[in-house]
Amino acid sequence: IGMYGNSDFFKLKGVLEELFEVLKVKATYSPEEHYAFHKYRCAKLTLGNNKLLGYMGEVNPTVTENYEIDEKVYCAEIDFDVLMEYIN
Repeated sequence: IGMYGNSDFFKLKGVLEELFEVLKVKATYSPEEHYAFHKYRCAKLTLGNNKLLGYMGEVNPTVTENYEIDEKVYCAEIDFDVLMEYIN
């Protein structure tokens, strides 16, 4: 899931929460550092007994500069196989 322009961390989180609600999946968000994301604007997503689902946040500014993107970019990387294990 990706977004830019009139978006922010919390708008992306809202999209994920709607998705998880429809799928009846309970995800937990916790602050995390990940090389692909902004150091202070990233969260790890987990399910169940801390099973890693993925990461979400603002893309690292070094990445956006490298691709000459002038706006902040937000994305979520979700492990589809893990998600499918938890769908009721």
